Parts: sequence; C-alpha cells; structure tokens
Amino acid sequence: MRHLIQFLIRNNHWFLFLLLELVALLLMVRFNRYHEGLFFTSANHVTGKLYEVSSGVTGYLHLQEENKILLEQNMLLHSKLEKLSASTIDSTLLASVAENSPISSKDTIIAAKVINNNLTQSQNFLTINRGSVDGVRDEMAVMGPGGVVGVVYKTGKHFSIVLPILNIKSNISCKVKRTDYFGILRWDGKSSRTAKLYDLPLHTQVELGDSIVTSGYSSIFPESCNIGTVNQIDRSVDGLSIILTVKLSCNFAILNHIIVLGRYDTKEIKALESSIE
Repeated sequence: MRHLIQFLIRNNHWFLFLLLELVALLLMVRFNRYHEGLFFTSANHVTGKLYEVSSGVTGYLHLQEENKILLEQNMLLHSKLEKLSASTIDSTLLASVAENSPISSKDTIIAAKVINNNLTQSQNFLTINRGSVDGVRDEMAVMGPGGVVGVVYKTGKHFSIVLPILNIKSNISCKVKRTDYFGILRWDGKSSRTAKLYDLPLHTQVELGDSIVTSGYSSIFPESCNIGTVNQIDRSVDGLSIILTVKLSCNFAILNHIIVLGRYDTKEIKALESSIE
C-alpha cells in the first residue's frame, strides 16, 4: 500500500495532465457539434464491435447446448421419417394382403418385418420383429404380399417364430378355387417356389393355371386366402388320388414385410370344437 501511495505522489503531475486532457476533451465534445458527432460515431462503432465480440464469445460458450438441441431435433425428424416410411410400407402391404385375402374389420392386423429367413432347410423358420407385447399369439395366420406365408409357431415378448409353407411340418387345408375340391398343402423340401396339394380325389376337376386358395376349414386362415396356381397335375403312387404341384404366389426369397392376422372368431371356434372332443 505504501509503494502505491509513493507511486501516485511521484507521478502526480502525469495524473493531473491526464485529468486536464480528459476535461478538455469533454468540453470540446460538449460545445462543438462536429467533434460531438465524431465522438458518438466512433463510440457507437467501438460499442458495436464490443457487442459483436461479446456475442461471438457467448455463442461459442452456448455452442454445445445448441448442438444438443439440434441433435434432438434431428433425432425427432428421423423418427418421424421412419414412422412415415413404415406407415407407407404397411399401407401398401395391407392393400396387397386385402386383395389376396378376405380380411374382416373385426380381425386383428399386426404389421411386422422379417428379420431372419431360411430357405435351404427341410424345416425352415422365419423370425419377425413382433411379439406378445404387440398382440401376436401362437397359431395366428401370417400373410405376405402374394398371399399365405405360414402360421405363428412360437411367440416371445418382442419377437416371434413363424412356421412357413416351406417347412415339411406345415399342413394347410386348401382347395381349387374354381371347383372347391380340397386337399392338404405340404412342402416336399425341394423348390422354394412350389408346394404339393395332396389327397384330392381322382375325379377332381382341375386344370393347369387354376387358383389354389385356403379352404376355410380351419380356425387360423379365413376362406379364399391366395396360395398360388396349379403348375403340374400327377397321380399319387397308389393311383388313388391326385397330387397337384402348386406354384406359390409368395416369393419367400424376397420376403421382407408381413402381416399377422388374428381372426376375431378363433377363440369361439376352438372352444366349441374342444367341447365335443
């Protein structure tokens, strides 16, 4: 403190000079319009620069927060875009399924994506990204863009396993749409584009190109869901029935999106049938 006082005393004439200069500058600016305008113009310029620098520093300090907000907005937009895309896919798929299957307004319809698909095994399975929390239950029908895909075999919480037509354990009651002769559709483990319709009587009226659809003799599939078309007609080994080779409408090699269909009357049908067993 003593050194500061000595410094001020030693240099008091300089401080007095600066004080007088400041007073003279203020008087000149106060009573001279030209110098007054020049002063305020310069002052505004300096102030503007200071504000600009201050704004830049403040913006830099808040850059992290702004980036966080932008990131959240981008994620929200991305989510909306995905939902819009999924909605478009679902609408297109639903229109295709509705065209190939009689869907009731009371039926449960759940859109799903195939996340795993096998074609080369004798017992192929599909995995879809919907489970019990989404309303999927065992023994629900699974439909694709071309028609029938298979049946829900096992349901997890968020995923489910589908037993497709391309599995030797699959059995679906089907009929010739034009004549109503029916049999059992099974896969012979060969081509992924065809399956066999067995147990048709010898007098079955059928022609190449006839449509094959579900018979409706099941609580899983409604009647007239599209299966495919007759590609070949043969007699069984014992000569007592006809076997049809059916070209499947569903192309499993490019199957990406499906619809799980739950019939509203399934529980009632099963309860009634089990009551007489």
